[in-house]
Amino acid sequence: MTHPRSGAWARAVAVLAAIGAFSLGTVPAASADDATSNATVSIGEVTPAILDYDTEVTVVATVTNTGSEPITDATARLGIDREDGHTRSWVETWSTADDDGPVGLEILTEEIDEIEPGEDASVTFEFTRAQAGIGSWTDWGAHGIAVAVSTGDGVVVDRTFVVWSPEGSDDVAPVQVGLLAPVVGPLVSTDPTTAELALTDAVRPDRRLADVVAATEDQPIAWAVDPWLVQEANLVETDDAESWVADVVAGAQDRDVFALPALDPDPAALAHAGEDVPRLDVTGPGSEWRTDLIWPAPAPDQATVAASADAADFVVVTGALAPSASSVATPDATTRVDVDGSSATAVVADESLSDLITRATSGDAEVGDARQVMAETATIAAERPSQTTTVLAAFPRDWTPDAELTADALSALDALPWAGVVDLDTVLETTPTPGSRTPLPASVVADAELDVADVDLLVRDRASIAEFSTIVEDPDALLAQVDPALVAPTAIAGRDEPEARDSDVVIAHGRAAELLDAVSIVESSDYNLIAESGDLRVNVQNDLGQDATVQVVLEPDDSALQADTVPPAVITAGTVTPVPVPVTAVGSGDVNVTISILAPDGSRVADSSTFEVRVRADWAGVGLWVISIILGGFLVGGIWRTVRRHRRSTATARSEQGATP
Repeated sequence: MTHPRSGAWARAVAVLAAIGAFSLGTVPAASADDATSNATVSIGEVTPAILDYDTEVTVVATVTNTGSEPITDATARLGIDREDGHTRSWVETWSTADDDGPVGLEILTEEIDEIEPGEDASVTFEFTRAQAGIGSWTDWGAHGIAVAVSTGDGVVVDRTFVVWSPEGSDDVAPVQVGLLAPVVGPLVSTDPTTAELALTDAVRPDRRLADVVAATEDQPIAWAVDPWLVQEANLVETDDAESWVADVVAGAQDRDVFALPALDPDPAALAHAGEDVPRLDVTGPGSEWRTDLIWPAPAPDQATVAASADAADFVVVTGALAPSASSVATPDATTRVDVDGSSATAVVADESLSDLITRATSGDAEVGDARQVMAETATIAAERPSQTTTVLAAFPRDWTPDAELTADALSALDALPWAGVVDLDTVLETTPTPGSRTPLPASVVADAELDVADVDLLVRDRASIAEFSTIVEDPDALLAQVDPALVAPTAIAGRDEPEARDSDVVIAHGRAAELLDAVSIVESSDYNLIAESGDLRVNVQNDLGQDATVQVVLEPDDSALQADTVPPAVITAGTVTPVPVPVTAVGSGDVNVTISILAPDGSRVADSSTFEVRVRADWAGVGLWVISIILGGFLVGGIWRTVRRHRRSTATARSEQGATP
């Protein structure tokens, strides 16, 4: 066969042979156990797994005696399914069938020597394509092989695959496989100390995050990273954290890296509350990465994809948008989805390939995973042999890879003549395929999602803090004190830690309330106003670390008192500052006055306070009249006394003059 890449066929045969031999001795056997049988069987080596006209295939299976008596009369039979027109559902059915399922056409039989309890025996088959009944009349693609072992107590079966792909046959367009791994951490606690301790532990060399970076270091796997994780790890002063961040920075070179919204908030929980997906600012290495991709939790609905599409250009979808029943071929990964009156670009992970490659690269690897990946990709290629198909395999958020298994699995995948690993940009640039997938449900709320009421509470708190922050010169610094704590409980990781998440909601709300109370009105006693005008002094307390610029507004409930509008006042950090507000009395009475503290834009930034002002403006007039009367009385009395004294003095003088001789 003439293949797209020179030498790929021979390289694939060699790599798959090595994978078969390696798997036999290092990973658990994948076998189907008959409930009444005293044995198990596992196919280990299939060399080569790609059939040509001149190849001879060797199949090695291991039979284990799981009973308490020797097995003396076991027979092994090799069968092959050589039918044409196999589909991907057939691949799944063949790989998961139980012992009474199909085994294909029997082509070889081997007798097995006695097996003692707990011991095993190896059985080897060698066959050619002619013995298998495969030739030029056979369609190119995957075929099933099975080893069935009959014992005195029943039959056990294991199954795997080979691919009929002779050199010299017609070209088959390659299947392009993009790979995407999440680099996200556990739920971030709203308690800073707890969060730092958890992060310090999460980036240790023996933890999952270190495994993800190490396993993907030299592999063509794109990253979807929580940039908050990298930012905070960069601030942790431990050797493990410094080493992990250095590995992330180095690994990000020459790789497609996408920064998810910081703290990896759950688009589904936010969408079901009618809220947008927040994207906090970050610093450090992750601040320069692309932000045009978002990755909701598995099985999103229309509302979730719509909210995700508002936050990024590409929405990674797992566990949904499966190929429709009418689809005769695997659709490309990218597709357009009609949501909320518009369309979004979804990048759909191939569920079967994602599961297989995840298993083949982790501690859950099983014998035959690499061959099933081979069969899956061959079947995809056979669906549209003249047209390239581009698919995505996405690893789950809790992926714990093994570096050696990852290298082996991806080497085997990339060695296949009909498949190869491509960068994620190639996947994203594929023209979206319309109408080839099952539609998304309108609305499905997962049990593990954060409650709508909690989401609403956190979003309201964020909005209140955002308004409140306008009173200081550096609002970003103020937001940074509490904003991450209000986003953290919405993380997808919270689905795995619901109790801790619910506790964090309460703590975050309390921290927001505490910050909002940092600027307040100092309660004072009631005022007496006995003049027509004057200043009412309002004491404002500022417990923030920055000066605050606020406007004090007085609202009397009676027209007997009128308050002037005053310019914004600067309240020094850590002080109580009196703010005088001029008032005018136009009557008398007891007036309730509401004090409000507003931001320069008019939004309220503190709880209002009410006090009473006793307005007695007429007392000043009455007092003036009284004083005037009193003063007038004094004046009249003084004049009268002066006149009387004058008269008395005059009379005395006259009397004295009359008495003079």
